[in-house]
Amino acid sequence: MLKTIAFRLKQGGWILAACRGQDGLDYKKLAAAFGVKRDEVVRPNPDELKVGLGIEAGAVSPVALRDDVHVVFDTRVDREQSLFTGAGQPDRTLEITLDELVRVTGGRVLDIVKDV
Repeated sequence: MLKTIAFRLKQGGWILAACRGQDGLDYKKLAAAFGVKRDEVVRPNPDELKVGLGIEAGAVSPVALRDDVHVVFDTRVDREQSLFTGAGQPDRTLEITLDELVRVTGGRVLDIVKDV
């Protein structure tokens, strides 16, 4: 299971950060990956998410083919297995590999989760 969390950058643009379902994102690491301070990375409320990206909370997909959306995947995501992730609609799930996701989204693979 791959969970994706959407963030809005105060300077403009969006981040889709994806990690394993059991992992918690480290917001400081995420901000550092984009060269901004932690307070520049904001979790949008459901209305902002719907207006800004056209998706509902709980259905966020790492696939958003827009120039103002940056995608990042955590290094702990397994490259060998099929992943199941949101597909932009609450009643849809996408099965795909990490390598395919990186190729399709132009995303980066970085350490973005909390250390255990």
